[in-house]
Amino acid sequence: LIILPKIVLDNMSTDQQLSYKLCNAVKNGCLPSDLREIKCRALNHARWLTTGMRLVYLWTRKHDLSGKQLEDLEILVRFSLESYFKLFFNIKVKDRLEDAPYHILTQLRILRTLSKRVQGIVTPYVCSGAWHSHHENVLLALLASPDKEDPKFGIDQILKLRNGKEIGDLSVRYRKTPKLNLKATTLQDLVSWTSGDIHEPVFTCSLSNEELTNLLDKPHVTPDVKIHSQSTERAVQQVTEAAKAVVGQEARDGFITSRLQHREKMPKFKTKQHIMPLIRHS
Repeated sequence: LIILPKIVLDNMSTDQQLSYKLCNAVKNGCLPSDLREIKCRALNHARWLTTGMRLVYLWTRKHDLSGKQLEDLEILVRFSLESYFKLFFNIKVKDRLEDAPYHILTQLRILRTLSKRVQGIVTPYVCSGAWHSHHENVLLALLASPDKEDPKFGIDQILKLRNGKEIGDLSVRYRKTPKLNLKATTLQDLVSWTSGDIHEPVFTCSLSNEELTNLLDKPHVTPDVKIHSQSTERAVQQVTEAAKAVVGQEARDGFITSRLQHREKMPKFKTKQHIMPLIRHS
């Protein structure tokens, strides 16, 4: 299990922090006292997190399951710990756009270690959910790779797509999740480069052929675009609250901006001890 930096932990929800502690406890074979009797939070059917937590909680506590039910529980818990939670926390740390195809490679590596029964159930969902295996994302990862062979391969593919043109094509393209190579162990083998809709990443289309070739000496740095959905979920919640309060795009933008500024200026109170200095000062 990847080690989460403090800044990542502090920015995680309570459920996410608890699930990280729980996974570490199971990994170390020692369940701390504060996790033994804790009540599992409400089940959210829209997210796997609370479902995975309930499975691990059930596994670590006294239960009356036996036979087929116990076997199924063990399979579900192993999958949650070895695949879902591992990838979840990996994405929290390595959350840049060029990191995404590597997570798919990790997912495929884990998939190959699972039983045939589990592979048969999980594989269709892995393939349909591999949005970041699109050629554009893989090319970005190749250009940012420290391995000299990867940028060279990526640049060659982009130059082929340009077909002699000086800059890339920024026209609207049809986006379809490509077919995964389930046996892939490298970025270059993750998808096929001879068939399907292949497009150059929009982040490199404005680079000239010479600037593109110079990426052999200096890895490409993409804008800081996150690949996990937590920031998106927060943004959706903010826009929804703004739409309930005001009307119009400018008004919504002003509502959200002023609320964000207010939150930055106002102190956060986690315990009563945090409140006392403010009371004394006033």
